[in-house]
Amino acid sequence: MKVLATCPFCYGEDDSLPKAPIIAMGTRVYLSCTLSEELVEDHCLIVPIAHHLSTLEGDDDMWDEVRVSCMFFSFRASRSQATGRTS
Repeated sequence: MKVLATCPFCYGEDDSLPKAPIIAMGTRVYLSCTLSEELVEDHCLIVPIAHHLSTLEGDDDMWDEVRVSCMFFSFRASRSQATGRTS
């Protein structure tokens, strides 16, 4: 499909990496930098590994991993703000 071939967030047909830079990898989603200007400082994307036209097409396992990722990064951000640490 042409859509899959041109999607910057999808793996290629030969399992080549997405064009979007990968920060961290899960089993169903990965964390990526934005391909354009950040909306806010440290803006990133949680991207499903399987191509979806909408994240609403994702199964429960994918959404569970998205929720865990969001909780982890929210905790890390709040800890950084409370301690003044950036990592």
